[in-house]
Amino acid sequence: MKTNKNRMFAAVCAAVLTFGCAQQKKQEKPAEETVTIQVNTEGSGQIAVSDNGEVPAFAPEPIQSHVSNVAPGTELILAAQPEDDYLFAKWTKDGEDYSREDTIEITADADTEYIAVFMLSTGWQGEAVSDIKDAETIGDVLALGSRGEAYGDDYYLYAFELNGTVYQTIAELTPELSGSLFELDFSDPEYERKKNEIVAPLEIKEIINVSEKIPSESDTQKYAGKTFGELTDEGFWISGWNTLDNTAVLGNQYFSYEASFEGKFDESFDEEDLLPLTVKSIRCTGIGDASWHE
Repeated sequence: MKTNKNRMFAAVCAAVLTFGCAQQKKQEKPAEETVTIQVNTEGSGQIAVSDNGEVPAFAPEPIQSHVSNVAPGTELILAAQPEDDYLFAKWTKDGEDYSREDTIEITADADTEYIAVFMLSTGWQGEAVSDIKDAETIGDVLALGSRGEAYGDDYYLYAFELNGTVYQTIAELTPELSGSLFELDFSDPEYERKKNEIVAPLEIKEIINVSEKIPSESDTQKYAGKTFGELTDEGFWISGWNTLDNTAVLGNQYFSYEASFEGKFDESFDEEDLLPLTVKSIRCTGIGDASWHE
């Protein structure tokens, strides 16, 4: 018996990010020369942007996406603020880690996308390690923000990000501790505190570097030409699709994928209709479920 309360959340997030529900597409730039700066969010939080040299104030209604068309060389200030139960993790710039500061000053010298990344908070007040080599117990990493957790009859795992790398830590559970975890009520306001008291002292038995397992383009292209039915036999699942361009968001182990298919998705399209369709192209879009466990 095991549970993974974050898997569905990760799959839904993958679909939202892929199809742009939380992101704003690039606007057409005016005829005069400008630079387009996109600012978006990942996770639950809000952003604020200013170009007047002052730290921007957050709007009464949270903003998750903003586009600025400005003259080259314009100085902008970007600010990020997490929602309840989340914490600010980092800024990325065109997909690469950029800063751990929640407020940053940038120069608009080229079309660029910045993303404010927020992660779930466990509420753990202990001090987090700064080097993965120093992680000995689950409590050493709980304050870093969750990329997912899972537990079963004899294991507990916690996924997190440290210095731009996603890790999964695994600890052993006794039958007594496992029973205590399964007895907890997710709807209890004290759930996280009670869970942390159980798992924080657990000794870490294994640390998996999830980031180094991200498939390369050559690894992914071996799936091109197969049907989705064949992919399900290799562990893939579907988390969403787009009938406008015949693409679907897929998951497999830790990772999310975007695949385009031969054929046409019609308005009544459902998952069963996808099974016989052939993959035209597929790419890994990143880590979707860092708490995946065999």
